Amino acid sequence: MARPRVFVSSTFYDLRHVRGELERFITTMGYEAVLNERGNITYESRDALEAYCYREIEKVSMLVSIVGGRFGTQSREGPNNSISHMELKTAVAQGKQAYVFVDKGVLSEYRTYLKNKEKDVSYHHVDDVRIYQFLEEIYSLPFNNQIFGFDDMPEVIGYLKEQWAGLFENYLQQQNQEKLNQLSDTIKSTADTLKELVELLRNDRSGLFTAVQGREEALDAIIIQNHPIFNRIKALTGAPYRVFFTDRTEMEAWLNARQWVRLEREHWDSKDDAEYALMQKNGDQKLLYVSESLFDSDGRLRIMLPNDWKPNLVRTRMIKVDQPSAPSSHSNSSLDDDIPF
Repeated sequence: MARPRVFVSSTFYDLRHVRGELERFITTMGYEAVLNERGNITYESRDALEAYCYREIEKVSMLVSIVGGRFGTQSREGPNNSISHMELKTAVAQGKQAYVFVDKGVLSEYRTYLKNKEKDVSYHHVDDVRIYQFLEEIYSLPFNNQIFGFDDMPEVIGYLKEQWAGLFENYLQQQNQEKLNQLSDTIKSTADTLKELVELLRNDRSGLFTAVQGREEALDAIIIQNHPIFNRIKALTGAPYRVFFTDRTEMEAWLNARQWVRLEREHWDSKDDAEYALMQKNGDQKLLYVSESLFDSDGRLRIMLPNDWKPNLVRTRMIKVDQPSAPSSHSNSSLDDDIPF
């Protein structure tokens, strides 16, 4: 079962106890804690160690940043940033949910920095004024910039419990809203179909559809335009426009245009479904399952009314693509704080 992955970002040697308590809490919540000292990040020999930390953030659900009094190892990304600072910036740039906790002593002295930042001042709670410059940058962000001061770990854990409970509540409300939206779409589709049928019968004064075969073909054409499969595929693939096709060939052409590739039958998980794969940015694959029962023997889309539709006829799931293992050692003697090697 997939679990939320939480990246723990901080300097290492001065905050080891904080990282350890966070790891235990995150694990107790049933989530997966990602800490570089636990081997959760795969390092290779092609780039600097810090680059792999930033890439790992693409694969996590959220990031917890702990800011103490040490600046840490300077990042190669710029002279004013430490590696832990760049981890937080990377998460914010990617739109990840980020929680920033700052030692209350550091946070209290930050106000002194704001009044004296143009002066040459020696600060008590930090070893480098760039920590305050970084906080100033975080506060200036238009979003995801809430900073929580803490004295001890129970404060941090209590805050995260409240926040994560709120996220779960929002998720449940969103699920209920999606069900209402699906019901609304079904009602609208049915109403549109009935409206077109009424118009057809109202305008049949000329006898154009008097023949039974002609009338049935006209009715089928109206019903097929409001087939439930179109809204389902649009929602699952994130298409920003209307979806329409009349047979399997047209559907696959539409999917191919959006980078979906059909898998060979021997690779299908279920022999009753056609499977299409889309590669995600982090290397994983998203699989789209389309039931073969939706098409007749000639590949034409079968007529189906909204009441007969079942969501599992078209569904998706994510699969992890194994990443190649790489040597765990990397020679870089300057990384002596944020990355404990």
